[in-house]
Amino acid sequence: MGRQANTFKFQEAGVLIVDENTGFMDLTAQILLGFGFRKLERRGLKEAETRAGFDPDLIIVDPFPDLDTGLRLIEDHRRKQTAGSPPAVVIVLTGHTPRPLIEKARRVGADYIVAKPFSANTLLDRILWSTSSVFANVASGELGDDDTDDTPPPGVDPERDSGASPMTASRLTRFVDLPGGIDIRTALVRAQANAEAYRGSALELIDQAIEALIVAGEDVDAATAARLAETIRSLAGMFELATLEQSAASLCDMVRALVERGAWDSRAVWVNIRALKIIRQHGDSENLQEVLEGLRRLGARAAAGRQT
Repeated sequence: MGRQANTFKFQEAGVLIVDENTGFMDLTAQILLGFGFRKLERRGLKEAETRAGFDPDLIIVDPFPDLDTGLRLIEDHRRKQTAGSPPAVVIVLTGHTPRPLIEKARRVGADYIVAKPFSANTLLDRILWSTSSVFANVASGELGDDDTDDTPPPGVDPERDSGASPMTASRLTRFVDLPGGIDIRTALVRAQANAEAYRGSALELIDQAIEALIVAGEDVDAATAARLAETIRSLAGMFELATLEQSAASLCDMVRALVERGAWDSRAVWVNIRALKIIRQHGDSENLQEVLEGLRRLGARAAAGRQT
């Protein structure tokens, strides 16, 4: 199969979803159910590292906030693979995609890095690419002239993915082009319907995260602020709440910069938290662009260590 599959039947494929953001993990699961997957395991990072007994065909992992644990999970899985057998597909799905992370994830065995928020189309594209012989040819360094139109999506690294069989791209390959499978359009319609059905739950989780930040107030610690801000950012982005997503992203960036600088600025963080509350109350309005610009300036001053 030199191109992506036309139909697929993933009911018997095992999937391990690893994410500390349980709401986003649930949303990802709903999208995968739309693609036809049924055997889903959901775990946090620590549980995934210590709990055995499940051998997945597809692993979707967000290595944050414990990057070392997340990357070690991927590396350990690759180390346990049987030599010469089709590999499981590993997708890093995260809100943080700096170049150093991408390089580290590739080194330990990730096939793709997909940024949160993501579209169902992007995730399905990566999954189906991994079932094609083009993926295997790239992985084994045997990409021929006939395949030059199939540029691999971001995350495919021919130097890293050496040794894969060009005839069986991955463990997901055996689930494609089978009688009774579904096509791409049907899968996407179902996945998008499942995601939309989750909208109410996602908004509740966003509100809970904002309220937790408000309750913590100026005493909020960096780890809590980062975790809750990322929950808000990723879920808001999935449901096109652009202003709220940008505000939460500003808070994520500010917390990360302050931690790197080694000087916590509780006042600046608190202003950003209050802005999240205001934006959520007033909806995703273009009139709030000045607020976003103010938050960006505030974050830049806090990161630089200037008085806020």
